[in-house]
Amino acid sequence: MTDAAMATPKEELMVAIAPEVAKIEQIMREDLREATTGSDPLLSEVLEYGIFNGGKRLRPLLLVLAARLCGFRSDGKRDIYKLSIAFEYLHGATLFHDDVIDRADMRRGKPS
Repeated sequence: MTDAAMATPKEELMVAIAPEVAKIEQIMREDLREATTGSDPLLSEVLEYGIFNGGKRLRPLLLVLAARLCGFRSDGKRDIYKLSIAFEYLHGATLFHDDVIDRADMRRGKPS
């Protein structure tokens, strides 16, 4: 294997956690869709843009991994995921609030 073909430790980590991050993203999207059903479509659009416009999902990932380290085993329920995404929603709310208070035009290089 050449040096160019070797993955960096960060790349290896990202590959290892990708399935869990994808699961968290899927559950977040399902939860958001469920929560906004019957609401003004603009609310869904704003939340989708604000929540899924970047981010690595480290907060929910760390919670899920910590739960596993403490012996949590999934029994088919998504309770640990629901708790983990609550942390991501809280973080998103602080970003929304920060943008409003600062009257920010940009967040993560994109219009806020």
